[in-house]
Amino acid sequence: MSLNCVDGVCCNEACDGTCFSCNQAQNAGTCLPVNGTVDDSATTPCNGTKICGATAGGQPHCGLKSGQTCSTLAQCASGNCQTIVVPPDPSDPYDIGYTYTRCE
Repeated sequence: MSLNCVDGVCCNEACDGTCFSCNQAQNAGTCLPVNGTVDDSATTPCNGTKICGATAGGQPHCGLKSGQTCSTLAQCASGNCQTIVVPPDPSDPYDIGYTYTRCE
């Protein structure tokens, strides 16, 4: 009746935004945010190195998966971009160590 066939079900609205789905367990037919999964069916898919993430009370967004290189918190689906420090190997006089950032 709604004329919105989304994700294989009749939906209460168009529900074509990234990280929203209309076919979630216990809520089929209602457009709701998805968290912790890919969204291949969106107008702009969220897949590959990215995954849907949602912060408490916030809008879902498509961000980098854990382990992906990041430079800001907002890039990560988890909202957590950490700097990892790898100290030099004391047995190698040429090893100066290094740092890198990744989503956690």
